[in-house]
Amino acid sequence: MRVVREGHPVSEPMFVVVALLGGVVFGWLIAYTMQRVIQKRTKSSAQDILLKAEEERERLLRDAKLASKERLLQTQEEAEAHSRQIKSELELKEQRIRERERKAVQKTSGLDKREDDLNLRDDTIHARSKELDVKLHRVDQRLEEINHEVERVGGMTKDQAREELVRSVEEEARVLAAQKIEHVGEESRRTAEENATRVIAEAIQRLAGSFVGERTITVVDLPGDEMKGRIIGREGRNIRAIEAATGVDIIIDDTPEIIVISGFNPVRREIAKRSIQLLIEDGRIHPARIEEVVTQTSAEMDEVIQEIGEKTTFELGIHGIAPELLKVIGELNFRLVNGQNLRSHCLETAAIAGMMAEELGLNAMLAKRAGLLHDIGHALEHSVEGRHTDIGADFAKRFGESQEVVNAIRKHHDDSHTSLLAILVQAADKLSKNRPGARSDNLKAYIKRLEDVERICSGFQGVDTSHAFQAGNEVRVVVSYTDISHEKVALLGHEIAKRLEDELTYPGEIMLTLIREARAVEIAR
Repeated sequence: MRVVREGHPVSEPMFVVVALLGGVVFGWLIAYTMQRVIQKRTKSSAQDILLKAEEERERLLRDAKLASKERLLQTQEEAEAHSRQIKSELELKEQRIRERERKAVQKTSGLDKREDDLNLRDDTIHARSKELDVKLHRVDQRLEEINHEVERVGGMTKDQAREELVRSVEEEARVLAAQKIEHVGEESRRTAEENATRVIAEAIQRLAGSFVGERTITVVDLPGDEMKGRIIGREGRNIRAIEAATGVDIIIDDTPEIIVISGFNPVRREIAKRSIQLLIEDGRIHPARIEEVVTQTSAEMDEVIQEIGEKTTFELGIHGIAPELLKVIGELNFRLVNGQNLRSHCLETAAIAGMMAEELGLNAMLAKRAGLLHDIGHALEHSVEGRHTDIGADFAKRFGESQEVVNAIRKHHDDSHTSLLAILVQAADKLSKNRPGARSDNLKAYIKRLEDVERICSGFQGVDTSHAFQAGNEVRVVVSYTDISHEKVALLGHEIAKRLEDELTYPGEIMLTLIREARAVEIAR
């Protein structure tokens, strides 16, 4: 290709070079122009930003000054309030201090006055002390003269005379004390019958908590130790179900082939025992079956208790007793006091009271009725607060028993009798529970008590031997005829009784019999 300009041809490469140079120059001009525009705009933006920053700085300074002034005012107000409070407290403390100073001044004046009085008394006492010293000196001189005269007349020294006087006074005092004790003992024996019932009743009330006579556990035999695991159940659900349904505690330990049911309510223990025995026989032991068996056993137990009550009244020939009372009488069959079955005890009491009433010409049937019901409070005391006599009397009155029977129940442990029937019931009650063998006692504790009684009695000077018998309620003490005089026997008996009371705990009372006798042994050949 060829280009012709003004009549002269131009070559193609030259044209391209010229075009490129023109493009480069044009691009440089455009770039330079744009750079100048951008620089102007950037400079303008930077100036705007600086102006805005300066304005923001001035605004922040104004806000900070304003806030600091407000904070300063608030601090001043708080300081003034605190100052006023401190000033008020200081004024109150100053007032209290002035009051204390006033009281201190008053006390100081009073103390000064008392000090003057005491000084005056000290002077008086000092003067009297001097007078007494003079008198005591005269008395000592006179006693010295009397002692010399006594030694000259009696042929004894002062110490010998003093020892003889003390010995004679001590001997006379012992004789007088022995006579006084014997006199008091006779007087006590004359009035003992009048106070015996009250003393025994109070002693029973005080000592009831010291003896755990009533059994609170029931033992259930198992066919094997594997049955323990089934009774416990998975994660203990079976044993929890039994305890919740019966209201007792189930104790499972390492003792082979037995479990222990613990609870204060004997009827619940019996229900739990019968339920567990039925579950073992049935073989199905799970919570649903446990509830079913316990419900069934409880219903059967109510019938058994009612039958026992009816059977008891039938044995005594007593009629017309309310069903509620019959149920309570049946529950007595499952309660023990000091190892004695309460139903058997009430039967004995009723029979004895009836026989005594017949001998005295009184209503024997009424006496039996009162004797049978006298201890029903024991079957209710686990759910009602109070003495079993009051609980039983109130319960019998509620279900139609006569006032005489109610009074006999209430007063059979009391000394304030208002009827012959109450006296008969109290006497029959004592005869039933105090007869030998009526109540169980721990053999080791029994033997230990007898040994302690004999040890204490034999530990006194002048005692040869001592023998306890009648279950420790009587003691025979043989004393030396030469070491113990007749007058000292009563004093020795009092000392032995006092030590027994201080060192031993025992039911009832111990009768001491001291024996002093002279024996002469000769052999005829």
